[in-house]
Amino acid sequence: MTGSVWVRLPLSEEDRALLAREFPGLTFHTGFELDPAEQASTEVLFTSDPFSDDFIQAMPWLKWVQVTRGGGASYITPSMRERSIRVTTCTGIHGAPFSEFTFATILTLTKQLPQIVEAQRAHRWVADMGLGKLEGSTLGVVGLGAIGSAVAQKARAFGMRVMATRLRPDHKPDYVDWIAGPDGTLDLLAGSDYVVVARPPGGDRRPWITMRELRLMRPTAILVVLVGGGYIVDLDALGDALRRGVIAGAVINISPFEPLPEDSPAWDFPNVIISPGLAASDPDKWLLQRGVFIDNLHRYLDGSELRNEFGVTSY
Repeated sequence: MTGSVWVRLPLSEEDRALLAREFPGLTFHTGFELDPAEQASTEVLFTSDPFSDDFIQAMPWLKWVQVTRGGGASYITPSMRERSIRVTTCTGIHGAPFSEFTFATILTLTKQLPQIVEAQRAHRWVADMGLGKLEGSTLGVVGLGAIGSAVAQKARAFGMRVMATRLRPDHKPDYVDWIAGPDGTLDLLAGSDYVVVARPPGGDRRPWITMRELRLMRPTAILVVLVGGGYIVDLDALGDALRRGVIAGAVINISPFEPLPEDSPAWDFPNVIISPGLAASDPDKWLLQRGVFIDNLHRYLDGSELRNEFGVTSY
C-alpha cells in the first residue's frame, strides 16, 4: 500500500493508539478536512457523512471507502463508478438496535401506550381501550438483510407469521413463512398487519410508497419505515392515509442526514411516531464500526475478500 489512510471521523487517543498498534507501517490522517496534499495521497477512506463527486476527484489514489452506515447507495458518485472504487459498509452490526426499536414502537402503538399515559396524566380511569396483540398477526419485512432478518426473528419469537421480500429470494430462512423477490412487495403489503421497511431507498430517491401502495394495506395495519424516511414513503400521502383511516398508524425513522423541517405537517400526523434516526442508537456502535474497519483494513492489506462490499449484500 503506497497511499495513506484518512479516518474522516473524530478519534479518541485510544482509537489512535489502537490503529498505530494494529498498523505500524501505515500513515493515518484524521479529522474532517485535510490540506490538499494529504487529501490527494489518500488510498483508503473511513467516513460517515456522504460526500460530493468533487471530493472524490481530489483523491486520485483512492481505492476503497469504508462507511459507518449499513447502506452504501448514498455514497456512490460518478467518479467512483468510473474508477471502480470499492465501497464497504457496516451492515450486520445494526440488527439489534433497529429490531428492538421496531418492536418498541410497534408495541407502543398496538398497546396504545400514549393514550394510557395521557389518561393517567388526566387522572382518567379508562378501562375499555381494546388493545391489540402481536401473537397470531402477520408481519411483513421489505428487505430481508441484516436488519430485516433481526426483525423477522423477533417477530417469530412473538408468535407472528412472517412474510418477507429480498432481492434474491432463493433461500427461505426458518424464521420466515413466505418469501418473494421485489415483485412480491404488493402482495406483502396486502397480507400484513405490520409492514416493516428495512430496504434502503433506491438511487433515484423517489418514494415508492404512495397512496396507491397505502391503499393496498389493511385499515388496521401499521407501517414502520426504518431506513430512508421520506425517501421511502410519500409523507403527504401518508398523512392523508392516517387521517382517513386508510392505515392505522406509522413509524418513520427519519435519517439524521435529512432532518424533518420544524414546519413539516408530519409532526402532527395522527397515530404516528417520528424518530430522528434513533433506531440506530447503540452504546456499542462505534466499537462495532471500528471493528469492521480494522478487520477490513487487514483484509485489504492481505489482498483478501472485504466484508460487506456494497453490491454483494442483498436486501
